[in-house]
Amino acid sequence: MLVDESKYIWQKESVEEVSLTSGSFPFIPARVLRVYQFDSVDYTGEITILESETAEKPLYQGTLPFIPQASIAFNSLVFVLPEESGTAVISVTAETGTLKAVLEPYLNTTEGMDYISNGYNDDSTYSTTGLEGFIFNGAQQVPSIFPVTIGLGSVRTVNS
Repeated sequence: MLVDESKYIWQKESVEEVSLTSGSFPFIPARVLRVYQFDSVDYTGEITILESETAEKPLYQGTLPFIPQASIAFNSLVFVLPEESGTAVISVTAETGTLKAVLEPYLNTTEGMDYISNGYNDDSTYSTTGLEGFIFNGAQQVPSIFPVTIGLGSVRTVNS
């Protein structure tokens, strides 16, 4: 079955070898693959590559090597060798895919969150006790005051 390439993170993979005999052979890799080339050193006959055993139209039918115009991302394919064609070892040049984590449902929400402080003090400072009990690098953190100095500089232009 073909898969949506955009839902995966891709990384280079060594060439995978698939041993085939005459007839239909389902190929189910351990991980999703994005293929750039199908080739064989020992097989020169016709081959048919299908998306699934029930597919009406082949992805490819012909001789190897087969380099698709666009990569083919899949989690399973079916190779078909003509009857009495013997055996073949097909080299699949591909990348492996890891499904991306879907974080959209967790973004842009305040569900389960509480505010620590919702206003400024009378002296226009903002303080919070939000770090009490928070441990970072093995040390308990305490609320801190960080002085900030904002300097205003001057710009001088030089006429030439």
